[in-house]
Amino acid sequence: MNNTIITVNPRIINGILKWNEGDTFYIKWKVNLLKDGVPYDYKEDDQLVVEFYNKLSKKLVYAFINKNIGTSKTIFLKFTKQISKLFKPGEYTYALKFMRSSEGDQKIITIGARFPVEVERCR
Repeated sequence: MNNTIITVNPRIINGILKWNEGDTFYIKWKVNLLKDGVPYDYKEDDQLVVEFYNKLSKKLVYAFINKNIGTSKTIFLKFTKQISKLFKPGEYTYALKFMRSSEGDQKIITIGARFPVEVERCR
C-alpha cells in the first residue's frame, strides 16, 4: 500500500507558517489586543500591519496593511499570484505591528516579531 502524505497550504507546523512556492491563498486571523488587561476596541484610524522579511537579507518582502478592523478584530492576508511570486523557496519571518495616527502623531507598537515562515519548493 502506498502511504501518500497530503499537506494543506498554508499550514502551521511546530510554529512555522509554511506553504509551497507559487501557492495562492487567504489567511484570516482574529487579533484581540488588551490594554491594561481590558480588551481593546479598535479606533477608526487604527491599523494592523503584517510585514514579511527575508530571513537572510532582512529585507522587507511584502506588507499587508489592514484598516477598518472594527469590532470583528479580524485581519486578512490575501496571497495573490503577484504577491506569491515575491516569495521564492526559503526562509522568511513576519512581524505584527499595531499603528495609530492621531493628531498628526503616529504610534507604532510591535506586537510580535521574527515569527518563522518557510516557503517550500513543490516537487
